[in-house]
Amino acid sequence: PFFMPEVKRTRHKYDAGYVLGIGGSPGMAGAAIMSSWAALKAGAGIIRLFHQKEMELTNAPLEIVKEAIDLENLEPILKESKRARSGFIGPGLGRTDKVKHFVKEVISKLDIPLVCDADALFALSELSHFEAKGPLILTPHRKEMLRLLKKTTNFEDDADLISACEQYVNTHELVLLLKGAPTYIFRPKSTPLIITRGNPGMATAGTGDVLTGIIAAF
Repeated sequence: PFFMPEVKRTRHKYDAGYVLGIGGSPGMAGAAIMSSWAALKAGAGIIRLFHQKEMELTNAPLEIVKEAIDLENLEPILKESKRARSGFIGPGLGRTDKVKHFVKEVISKLDIPLVCDADALFALSELSHFEAKGPLILTPHRKEMLRLLKKTTNFEDDADLISACEQYVNTHELVLLLKGAPTYIFRPKSTPLIITRGNPGMATAGTGDVLTGIIAAF
């Protein structure tokens, strides 16, 4: 309870928290919409989703503010980030070279806490180097983590995986949530938090996208 902010009876939606979402592309709308909706359901007061043009939005909840962007023009995102408290990037964004460059530019210029998932993780794994202006939270599952570590095969021992994750976190100075059963949460120069339980009901498409939105809201 001591981690939770005080809830004032007079608060408005911006007091509750403004989340800036970046995700979605033609044919890949679902992930970004689920992350955005999850952020609202987890308590955020407002969510603005920046998405690629021509993305299908017919079934998107009306409460989500939606704005199409040009991947070569960061100005609308940078302008809105001055009002936002946190953000997420990656769900359904795509895996083109243009997206890879876009992700690198976004994380180097946004100073708000940013949750990186899905296609943003793929972009980071393809980069030889990246620098973040604000706090980063990465939420990979094991296969995505192996890609980030530039490994083509699994670790034979979980202890080796944990050690590699700790080194990655210390090098890049970020928070890493390694999804699975168990789930590990790593912070720089800190003992990992291990969540020993798993839930087979979460083994379905979309749960990772929902988690992204929840973390951004929190």
